[in-house]
Amino acid sequence: MHGQRIEGEEAVHKEAVRYFTIVLGASQLVDAQGLHRLGQFDRVLDPSQQRDMVRNVTMEEVKSAMFSFHSHKAPGPDEYNADFFKQN
Repeated sequence: MHGQRIEGEEAVHKEAVRYFTIVLGASQLVDAQGLHRLGQFDRVLDPSQQRDMVRNVTMEEVKSAMFSFHSHKAPGPDEYNADFFKQN
């Protein structure tokens, strides 16, 4: 961070934890009622849909999805439009 080079798996891990602790804040206690609501879903995926969520994705599928985006629109605030990714 800030131009420092971090090397080594353990050092990178520690730096990532430190950085995201600063960015996301410290952990907070979880409301027990909030945990209860996590178990209640209106819709549940069927087994076929569940398998699709964890299957390997081919390069052809990634390319097809990427090239389906409008080239001059950015999906997020970083302002990199789809054309940037298509070219690179």
